[in-house]
Amino acid sequence: MDSSSDASSDSFTTLTTVNWITDADLLCLQLESKGIEARIPDQSTVTVQPFFGAALGGVRVQVRASDLEAAREEAEAWHRARARASTLRCEACGSRKLTRRTHSRRFAFLSILFLGFPLICARKQFICADCGHRGEPGDAPDSSEPDAETETS
Repeated sequence: MDSSSDASSDSFTTLTTVNWITDADLLCLQLESKGIEARIPDQSTVTVQPFFGAALGGVRVQVRASDLEAAREEAEAWHRARARASTLRCEACGSRKLTRRTHSRRFAFLSILFLGFPLICARKQFICADCGHRGEPGDAPDSSEPDAETETS
């Protein structure tokens, strides 16, 4: 029996570190959906106190050493997909310079004036710093399709 080779194949190695336990859980779910066993060794610590993740140097996601290369490819794809999904763009001009407004300042001011306390109506509105467009963020115009202004005849 060669127990040293069994021990090395069962050892876990750190694939990556992330800032939050929710990100680590999502990455583990993605890896496990592809048949790669993953674990979070700091899970109980950062679940009790999420800010300990920074003190630990991030929340570690570990995989078996034998699955490391496949896990790296999946983790890179996962990070790219998250970056694409989290990039908000203006519907009108495609700019990324958006400011989020969650309440109406005018309504809060008027409610203080007439009622003596603020009433805040929650809403999600984004204001573009480049063109001034207000509304929900959408996808930017597809760069592969030429605009009518830039088309040449």
